[in-house]
Amino acid sequence: MITNLLDANLLKAGQDFPIKKLECNLSYIAKNVCQELVTVHGERNRFIGPSEVRGEWDFEGVRRIIENLATNAHKYSFEQTPVTISINEINSEAVISVYNVGNAIPAEDQKILFHAFIQTNSARASNKTGWA
Repeated sequence: MITNLLDANLLKAGQDFPIKKLECNLSYIAKNVCQELVTVHGERNRFIGPSEVRGEWDFEGVRRIIENLATNAHKYSFEQTPVTISINEINSEAVISVYNVGNAIPAEDQKILFHAFIQTNSARASNKTGWA
């Protein structure tokens, strides 16, 4: 949580995150996140993908991104439905997808979905807590 707060302050100050790229396995990171989320969300996590997708990434940064996406997927999914994290290699690029079963995000909310410190109307109406 402290790391998240420090990162939020960096963004607020207009600074970039420090990125530490090193060779790692993206599939390992995603599987690890699935295992960590079992303690909070039970056996609802699924991983789909090859056993290895190697490249140079910021291990901790990618882990946090996948964890945040999966946590949000759990937050807005129907109870007892799975959250699936998939890793694919397409044309020498790695693609991370997180899928849940829940209400669709309205088109007007999709436009602002990744704006910093803005919570969508549908998220506010759900009474779920978040950063904004």
